Amino acid sequence: ALPGCGCGRETFDLIRWLARTQNDPRKAVAELVQNSIDAQARHVLVERRRVGRARALMIRDDGQGVLPELEREEALCYIATHIGHSRKLGLSPRERHERVIAGKYGIGLLGFWAVGRRMEMRSRVAGSPLAVLHLVEDRQSAELVTQPALIGAAETYTEIVVLDLHDAALRPLSGRRLADYLAAELRGPLLQSGVDLEVHDAMARGLAQKRFTVVPRRFEGERLALPDEVPVEGHEPMRVELYLARGAERPAIQVSCAGTLVADDLCELKALGFAEPPWVGRAVAGVIDFVGFTVPPGTRRGVVPDRAAAAFARALYGLGEKIEAELARLDRERRVAADRQVVKELRRALRGLGERMPQYDLPEVTPGERAVAGEAEPGPG
Repeated sequence: ALPGCGCGRETFDLIRWLARTQNDPRKAVAELVQNSIDAQARHVLVERRRVGRARALMIRDDGQGVLPELEREEALCYIATHIGHSRKLGLSPRERHERVIAGKYGIGLLGFWAVGRRMEMRSRVAGSPLAVLHLVEDRQSAELVTQPALIGAAETYTEIVVLDLHDAALRPLSGRRLADYLAAELRGPLLQSGVDLEVHDAMARGLAQKRFTVVPRRFEGERLALPDEVPVEGHEPMRVELYLARGAERPAIQVSCAGTLVADDLCELKALGFAEPPWVGRAVAGVIDFVGFTVPPGTRRGVVPDRAAAAFARALYGLGEKIEAELARLDRERRVAADRQVVKELRRALRGLGERMPQYDLPEVTPGERAVAGEAEPGPG
């Protein structure tokens, strides 16, 4: 057995509370998949199935592995004793605690509490023996064992198995619901990484679909000619991808933080004041990504209205005029195209009409005429 988490009891209890207060177990799964993407995986499999009599959810990836520069026992021991710690940042325990409170960390491995009662993290790198880390709900200690890898197992892989799924988690984690959620929640990371993500549901009943390829949503409509990046004072620029989605049932501008959704619609961030055109009511859809947001811990939805959010709002207000100009340009182009189509249909209808009805004195229609509204008639010469 390993000692308690290196973050200390206070931070451990805080992360436990965050895991418990999550109202959607799919968020915990999304974070585990995000870890796989961060490990440069090319293929990630999420599977709901039974292991013995236990209902289980498994996430397996072919990434570079957990702390691949370390021996497997050392790597998993480090993971177990540094809950809430970023090894790359080298933060102190107090800094880790503050970042958890500020929402800068997700709930990480302890997020499995929102899904099930037990978790096994299995890690193999470069043909090493298989190391397995056992975590149990509400226990601050962990158990680490090593065992031979199965014959034919990949040289490098990471597998997380959450066992004894909670009853409340079964429905949200069904294949279709989970695949649709991951496609939306991780749209940015999936598109940027090109990872192949699949969801298999071996617990689906009867003839129900059991295999799903997670395809990140690509927005429909005409892309607005806007800068891909917009400067934000004192912060990294925001990324902008917006479309004119005519005819869409509920067009909305999504907001994300480092690729993870924090709002399904910009107008949900009421404190920032975007409940008016062109942000709503103008059939504009797409996504705006800003890494500087502070996200409320546990929910992974909404943003804290701090200085970073205020700087984001100022920068986005400045983009509003460009959006209005783009919408006006597209509207003019649509009207001109419609006028041309009307003239084309009229010419087709009137062609040969004089020969069929010689008793009427009809005007001559020639291919060279321009009757489209807004176009000047050709001058002499």
